[in-house]
Amino acid sequence: TLESIVPYDGAAQREDITMLLAGYLAKNGHTSQTATALQTAIKEEFNGTVRNVVAFSSHRKFGAVELEFKGKNVVVVLGAPDMLAKQITNEVAKQWVLDSAGLESRQAKRLILMCRAEQFTENLNEMRLEPLALYILGNPLRPGTKDIVSFFQNRGVSIRVISGDDKITVQTIAKQAGIKYSDMAVTGDEIAQWDEEAWRERIPAYHVFARIYPEQKEKIVQLFRQHGFTAMIGDGANDALAIK
Repeated sequence: TLESIVPYDGAAQREDITMLLAGYLAKNGHTSQTATALQTAIKEEFNGTVRNVVAFSSHRKFGAVELEFKGKNVVVVLGAPDMLAKQITNEVAKQWVLDSAGLESRQAKRLILMCRAEQFTENLNEMRLEPLALYILGNPLRPGTKDIVSFFQNRGVSIRVISGDDKITVQTIAKQAGIKYSDMAVTGDEIAQWDEEAWRERIPAYHVFARIYPEQKEKIVQLFRQHGFTAMIGDGANDALAIK
């Protein structure tokens, strides 16, 4: 559920951020829980024209639309704050994003940042971004989660969490669920720098994997299978390769 919206530095006065979000959602689909939560909260239909779309994916970590709205073109980008912050050109704005995201991540919140881009492109590295608003969503543990985790850990089962979300958020949720050794965390970008020998030696030491890409998830599961009986559960399209 969407808990709050934090506009950046008067963006809500300069831009109709609700309508820009509606424009993004109009063509980027409402299939994920996050998109559905945003759509439910804004309760508005976009009254402009959508010209171009970059669909959100777990690999890109962002989605984008080019809108014609109130007589002007606006490029709206939504995605993970830590990923989009790399392309924010104003250092003060970038620090606001990182500080705000860090604070909310420690509360186990799911965060979506909306930015405006100077031009439409499918390559995030080519974007120059200006933050518009941070969307803070709550995603509480399912009832019984702690009991399930405890059941398995008391019987010698080692639990790992493999997620595409922010590292601090994933660690915080893992701790809430009672998963042991959740302070041992690593990100997809970090392990992408490892060679095969480092993979084999280091992966088993970690219990939380964050900002992981689907192909990395598959490789992690393959490695754990070499260390003994391994089972996996997942509820997203990004889990399909690893579950298979």
